[in-house]
Amino acid sequence: MLQGTASNVGKSLLVAALCRIFKQDGVRVAPFKAQNMALNSFVTRDGFEMGRAQVVQAQAAGLEPLIEMNPILLKPEADSRSQVVVMGKPRARLHSRALGVVPYLRDLKIAEEDSVALENITHHPSRPNAIDIAVIRLPHISNFDDFDPLALEPGARVRYVQSLDELGEPHAIILPGSKSTLADLHWLNARGLAAALRAHAHRGVAVVGICGGYQMLGRVIRDPDRVESAHEVSEGLGLLEVETIFLAEKTTHQVRARALATRGFFGAVRDEIGGYEIHMGKTIGAEPALQITRRGDREANDADGAVDATGKIFGTYLHGIFDNANFRDAFLASLRGAQFATKQSPDSDWGLLRPDGARNDMRDIREREYYRLAAHVRKYVDIAQIRRIVDL
Repeated sequence: MLQGTASNVGKSLLVAALCRIFKQDGVRVAPFKAQNMALNSFVTRDGFEMGRAQVVQAQAAGLEPLIEMNPILLKPEADSRSQVVVMGKPRARLHSRALGVVPYLRDLKIAEEDSVALENITHHPSRPNAIDIAVIRLPHISNFDDFDPLALEPGARVRYVQSLDELGEPHAIILPGSKSTLADLHWLNARGLAAALRAHAHRGVAVVGICGGYQMLGRVIRDPDRVESAHEVSEGLGLLEVETIFLAEKTTHQVRARALATRGFFGAVRDEIGGYEIHMGKTIGAEPALQITRRGDREANDADGAVDATGKIFGTYLHGIFDNANFRDAFLASLRGAQFATKQSPDSDWGLLRPDGARNDMRDIREREYYRLAAHVRKYVDIAQIRRIVDL
């Protein structure tokens, strides 16, 4: 039995490969999947409908596809309904007591659990002259929800890119957090993206590094305890005059901070900002961009981040920094210049403005979406029965 934890991760393809391998080795095998859910189906010689995956596997095994290889096929017809095909023929609907069937809720603005969601990510429809922001989709990308607030801005377009062709000519490039900074830095070099980042930066394109991305922007990354690599010293992108030293102990804090730098858009960041740190290492060497004023429940007076001489390249350890409306506005305004405006066009179906015209914090947006999610589930699920089950 081959098992997996998600769809479209290669289970069916691996079975097909094994079927062909065993056929080549003179072993007669046949595929079997008791229940499959798919709309891509096939009709056997006998006129029975079965899942396409088992057909591919049967062909790889050198066999005629038979309905016994996939006796139950579920074919979704709508968000809350599915046709049940049993032994190749549609079966009358079966009924059993359930607490509810929750239809798919589209366009929910709540952080995703893992980067698999990036495969199907949809962005806010682009407006004419939208700010184009390219986020490098690193192999070990982490905390990619850092950029949800930018993607929700009607005047911005956020793209996740992995190649030179996809990178194009954006107004800003972001290097996100990484669970394996040195491996992802090697990947950037191997793909030619490191050279492209330098070239874009030298032409005046804004470049941002968050956490691991910030570490990559520096001159050098030192790993004396071999935390990530067998190499004690690795060369960074050289876009910021800093160097990073990896440490064995992880730093994890919620923080408050204020802007120290005045170059670039930092001079327009007036209010205190919030975020959180998750990193292993410290970065030193340049004039800091931010001053950490609080870590958890304790006051602090620590430096964070760096900005280059042009004010267009900066890095920080703070995740969630774009959740802060004042920081986000200043960053986007620097990309658009004097023409940047926060007002929505009348046909916008989503935005970061409250009815009173004030800017929404991401906390407001998430609260709105949690209410939306709860209302949706209440509509389709027997909450009263759930309360009885848990004795509330």
